[in-house]
Amino acid sequence: MEWKVLKEIEHKLYLVNEIIIEYHNFEELPQTLGDILQLFNKNGFKYLIGSIPGLEIPLPFRLYKNYKYFNLIYAKNLNR
Repeated sequence: MEWKVLKEIEHKLYLVNEIIIEYHNFEELPQTLGDILQLFNKNGFKYLIGSIPGLEIPLPFRLYKNYKYFNLIYAKNLNR
C-alpha cells in the first residue's frame, strides 16, 4: 500500500526529510519496490534497503509460497 500513498503525495515529498518504509512482497499484490525506488530517485532521495536482523534469507534463496518477505527502506531527502 506504500506505493499508492507515495504516488498520491509525490508532489509533497519535497517536505519530507527522512522516511522509513516496511516493504512487503506479498504474493497476491503487485511488486512495487522498483516503482518506490524510482520515485525516491526522481525526487532527490538517497536510500538504503535492509532486512530485519534474524530474518535473513540465505542465498541461493527460494521464494516459498505464503512466506511474507519484507525489507526496510530508509530514505533521506538530499535536497533538505
